[in-house]
Amino acid sequence: MRSWSGRWRWLLPVVSLAFLAHAETLGYWFVASDTLPLIETSRATDPAGFAALFAQPLMAGSDFTATALFYRPISTLSYAIDYAVWGLNPVGYHLTNVLLHTIAAGLVAVCAARITRRRAVGALAGALFAIHPVSAEVVPVTARRQDTLLTIFVLAALTLFVRWYRATPPDERLPWEWTSHRGLVGALVAYALAIGAKETALVVPVLAIVWVLLDRDSDRPTRIVRTLVGTIGPFVAVTALYLAVRIAVLGGLGGYAVPTSATLADRLLFGVKYLLWLFVPQNAVVELPALRSVGVPSLVIVAIVLIVGAVAVMTLLRRGYFHRGRFRSLRALTPVASVVGFAGIPLVLAGESLGSVALPAVADPLGSYLAGLLFVGACLAGLATALFADSIVIDGLRCRQLAFFACWILVPIVLLGTRGFVASKPFTFGFGIRNAYLATAPAMAALALVVVPALERVISAARSTLGSDHTVALPTGDVARIAVVLLLLVPVVSASPLLYAGDSWRSAGALNERSLSGLADTIDDAPGDEPIYVASFPNAFDAGEQSSPHAQSVTPLRPYSVEAWLSLTDTADTQVRFVRPAAVSDLPKLDFHAEVRERATLVWVRRATDREATTKRSTPGRVIDE
Repeated sequence: MRSWSGRWRWLLPVVSLAFLAHAETLGYWFVASDTLPLIETSRATDPAGFAALFAQPLMAGSDFTATALFYRPISTLSYAIDYAVWGLNPVGYHLTNVLLHTIAAGLVAVCAARITRRRAVGALAGALFAIHPVSAEVVPVTARRQDTLLTIFVLAALTLFVRWYRATPPDERLPWEWTSHRGLVGALVAYALAIGAKETALVVPVLAIVWVLLDRDSDRPTRIVRTLVGTIGPFVAVTALYLAVRIAVLGGLGGYAVPTSATLADRLLFGVKYLLWLFVPQNAVVELPALRSVGVPSLVIVAIVLIVGAVAVMTLLRRGYFHRGRFRSLRALTPVASVVGFAGIPLVLAGESLGSVALPAVADPLGSYLAGLLFVGACLAGLATALFADSIVIDGLRCRQLAFFACWILVPIVLLGTRGFVASKPFTFGFGIRNAYLATAPAMAALALVVVPALERVISAARSTLGSDHTVALPTGDVARIAVVLLLLVPVVSASPLLYAGDSWRSAGALNERSLSGLADTIDDAPGDEPIYVASFPNAFDAGEQSSPHAQSVTPLRPYSVEAWLSLTDTADTQVRFVRPAAVSDLPKLDFHAEVRERATLVWVRRATDREATTKRSTPGRVIDE
């Protein structure tokens, strides 16, 4: 029997990549709007306090509950444990996040390997997940730990469910017996923890249904219904229990209380943005210069793409690509779609027009989305062409596995799209990007499943060619498939947190520390029950000054963030209001001046550059106007 270390040694590169990709965050301070309020409202000092966390909404007692009501006790418990262990030392919170991301990456590898029965597929999927740029929007932020916990428990639930389903004969799935259902019980426990971390885990029962329908052993309706009852029924029971507790705690289903005006177009654009998060996560085309600025006419590039595409199509025609096999219409469409997609990208980047139709400029959000969508669509069409090129046939098992991964990607889109708040800002690329963290797992697993078998065949053919058998030719379809997948992964790998420093989060943390510490020291002697008005509080960096690639979803401190910090440091327990908060281009030196008045405390914040601007000095009761 192999030792534990030998059995799981293949995961070492995956977890190492995950840890190294975010090790730098251990030196960051607290970032984002909700981190400090989550810590402040999750504190517990005794067992009764920890138990009480399961009977209250997220951020109970803060202004957040007037905006939204969520029941996430597992996430809240993690903040309480961190506070009990680390106090207000940000290193501990970041260490927890990094370790959780490392566990998530390892579980992606295990889950993908379990589903596909290929350890190499799991290893590649876990490695791509570990370094995916979306993780840079989640791991540095303590408040977004909910998505990491969600992903961990969803992966555990699906892994245990698939293992149990394959190991249990159909006749033993009903009636229930403990000896044959321990794996299912483990999956149910993991599912319960997942929905306790974040309600997006409701995708698990849907994915379990998809798995049963794709992996069914009979087409008889009665057998299918019996299997669904025996496998999905327990998940429905856990879901019903969770909803009952949630309604009892929140007084209803909860969610965002603020009205939203998300239209059908907004929801469709959210779907496009969701797809780009997975494959073009930095929306890098926005950072590209216009083609005219580098002196290359866009039509020249389009002509080159069309010529290369025409040569490729003629080569396929000579080989009989369009006249053999099934799906002839699809076979004819995919290479044309790929060529047209790649040819359209330069036109969008240069802001060209097609006759009377003006394409949106890449600086416009719609233009950047169009360029990204053309890139992803062209790559996927090219991938389909490569699969058809040498009559490569993906067997039924692989097709079902790819279909399962596709459903895993699409189901959260439907769930999130029904929540108008998440889809209400379709043109703000970073808004809601944290929700793509879970979907990154099946997306990378699907790419790994496509490329690993092709890579194995190419390596085998290359070894035969270098050996005694010189008649073996490299499979051109497999080579093309590998090339297309590598091209699709270029935006992912090039923006990976493993390759660039997270300057956005580091700078935001340094600014938060300087601003909050200075404010707390200034108002230490102020009356504790009077509101505090802070003028020109620097809480964000100028978006135009950010380097690329950079985090897409950096959120500034809000008044309730400051209130939480003042409460955590026992400085004050009062309301805070901002008066014209300031965005800065660098990390400034700050001067704080407080004045206690009859019904409020007024605080003015001045930067070093302000002291030099003598014509813009402030007077008591007047705010610096820049």
